[in-house]
Amino acid sequence: SDDENEVKKQFLEADKIIKTSKIISEEEYITQFQILELS
Repeated sequence: SDDENEVKKQFLEADKIIKTSKIISEEEYITQFQILELS
């Protein structure tokens, strides 16, 4: 049904956002770590 497709779409969007924010926070973590190494 249309409702199911809508829910699936929203779920995939949310999943993408979560994965993206995880990647960003991991990169920030690595950057912070490198700054500590350099100082």
